[in-house]
Amino acid sequence: METYPTSTINKVSLCGNSEYQVYAFARSVMGLLDIEGWDVDFDNAKRRAGVCKYGPQVISFSRHFLTNAPLDEIRNTVLHEIAHILAGYNAGHGPEWVRIAKSIGCDGQRCTTAPVATDYRYEFVCDHCDMVVARRHRLNGRMQGFVNGRSAGTHTTCGHPVRMIDNGAK
Repeated sequence: METYPTSTINKVSLCGNSEYQVYAFARSVMGLLDIEGWDVDFDNAKRRAGVCKYGPQVISFSRHFLTNAPLDEIRNTVLHEIAHILAGYNAGHGPEWVRIAKSIGCDGQRCTTAPVATDYRYEFVCDHCDMVVARRHRLNGRMQGFVNGRSAGTHTTCGHPVRMIDNGAK
């Protein structure tokens, strides 16, 4: 079982949310872990914070996420994607990936709690507790019915009806 220099990685700081600073942080950590042949990139994704692409050997981060998330969430997401590199394609978010993620300082969670993009056109809100249960930029085929007046389902936590709010095109 391979061990990683967690105490050394914890000394590498992320100083800001610019692409340059995130790139420098990711490259520094990858260097400490002897990861070669991988690149760091940025994209315009609105529904995910980061991605690990094994074919082209690239980890990529959403510019929207960098703009909206606190530094500790950005740091954790970079470590999350680096853990995917170390764990390999077949590990997914399984126990081996969790072990590796935690060993390099990531929290080992599958998803971030920080918003990736804030300009969602559609929001699904519980009628009872007013909790936003989902946000979407566009509707898939199943969701098209909500626009035509059907109920948007029920809130799994409290069991009350959920309504869809169209915030208009942005």
